[in-house]
Amino acid sequence: MKFPKLLLLSVSLLVLLGSIPVFAGAGRQATGPSANEAAILNPVGHIPILRELTTLRIGMVRNPFVQDYATNFQTRELEKDSNIRLEFIFYGATNQDATQRIELEFAAGGRDLPDILNINFSTAAAQFYGEQGLIIRLDDYVQNSLSYSKSSIDELGYDPWRYIRTPDGHIYTLFNVQQELASDIFTRLYTNRDWMNIVGRGMPNDINEFADLLRAFRDHRFNNDGTREFAFIADRGTTLSHRFFNALITPFVYANNTDNYLYRDAQGQISAMYAANAYRDALIYIRGLVDEGLIDPLSFTQDGEQLRAIANQTSNHSIGMTTMYPANFYPLTDPRFPNWVLVNTLGGPAGRVASFSGIRLARSYAVTRNSQYPEASFRLGDMIMSEKYSMITRYGEEGVDRIPPPPGTLSFYPEFPVTHIPILDWNTPNNKRWESNQPYIFTYRMSASVAAVGHISGLEEWTNVMAAESLQFVQRDREIGPINYTTREFEDIAEIMANLNTYWIESFVRFVVRDMSIENDWNRYQNELRAIGLENYINITRAAYNRMRN
Repeated sequence: MKFPKLLLLSVSLLVLLGSIPVFAGAGRQATGPSANEAAILNPVGHIPILRELTTLRIGMVRNPFVQDYATNFQTRELEKDSNIRLEFIFYGATNQDATQRIELEFAAGGRDLPDILNINFSTAAAQFYGEQGLIIRLDDYVQNSLSYSKSSIDELGYDPWRYIRTPDGHIYTLFNVQQELASDIFTRLYTNRDWMNIVGRGMPNDINEFADLLRAFRDHRFNNDGTREFAFIADRGTTLSHRFFNALITPFVYANNTDNYLYRDAQGQISAMYAANAYRDALIYIRGLVDEGLIDPLSFTQDGEQLRAIANQTSNHSIGMTTMYPANFYPLTDPRFPNWVLVNTLGGPAGRVASFSGIRLARSYAVTRNSQYPEASFRLGDMIMSEKYSMITRYGEEGVDRIPPPPGTLSFYPEFPVTHIPILDWNTPNNKRWESNQPYIFTYRMSASVAAVGHISGLEEWTNVMAAESLQFVQRDREIGPINYTTREFEDIAEIMANLNTYWIESFVRFVVRDMSIENDWNRYQNELRAIGLENYINITRAAYNRMRN
């Protein structure tokens, strides 16, 4: 199945149509503060940023959970710490709304742009707008004026600017990054704790114990109401995704969806998981689980509604394991909902290796060419990325929305003691924070500081238990992180990537349900990957990755 070429982003159309003018002096880098700005700037790292109260206009996406940006706690704190009064310009309710609106302003010459654009940017958009001089280069500011967020950046464990710098070698935006072990170690095999207790089985440690647990589920009759029971059943959307692949393929060859199932092999080279010979062994293992009736074939074809119907065909449990979060088919008040856990990292021929995604960044916050005080605008973004404001971004006001833990409170992660108990729920109407619509740096220490045993439940508890058990199996050198392709590189590989993903996932299903023979069709499968363009895709990705490293 072939796909038409993917559009990089809507700005590409504007470029092709010639509706965005090319400005003289493209790629503007401020060479230092003007005399007016220098007169009001305090030294780097000082609080407040400015000696006298100054107004800056900031373009934002309006989050529906924020009651009033002007009186918001985060806004008031920022204005106090910076001596900058913020005038908000809103660009719709989504980043897509903002992108479309800003593209129109850029097409008109950018005359009405505010001082700051506090939205997310793709790699191509950041470089294009930067090269046109609509947003300014931040290289010198990052080198000489970064202060408030520096300690958090140092805590990340890697250089984030390597991933934020665009292929032309420049930095045009700040960024947001969220490190959270419960999300970065991504295993989502939800297991029925009641059934595990009934059959006398503990958490499986390897693929053999995993299969034995499913056999115990298959061979025991849990209900007496005549309804069918399933050792493992899920829906196509969550089975044919990293929820399933990361857990059951990584014991054979490293699987990580955030890198498009690319990984660094034993020689340090970027390779495709689905082309490795060890992937063939994973297919044989999973096919065996299907053959034995341990994984129901409906898992690869049915949708979520059909899975919900199966889960609710009885008031008892009818499922032993799944890849869909049980809250999607049980109400949170249902007594069946709490009785689930997550499978930890499984060992296999490749050892016991956790599928890990520790480098996840998004570009956000740019200083426009219209900024009267560009260095003050940059320093404000630097302040927003500091630990103080990153914690406000997630948890609200200290002492009110997050309180000190009771004495003796235990953390899921002994190396990260609990410092706060969250009170303010996420995604609820509030007037305390901007709800992540800004740059921030959320480190493992900060996220784990609220992972308090006995104070969280449901998915939050399950994922933290799983991550804490699996942390020892993380191999960070397998991870690639986001790749910054040039526009030309992306144009060359976009169709290849789409066709590769479609083909290997379709082949996966056909292999494990015996519609294709692993023994007889494996070479034909490999030849088709090459015909689609796998080698070109890998070579371009390796070149982009090496460019980023250097």
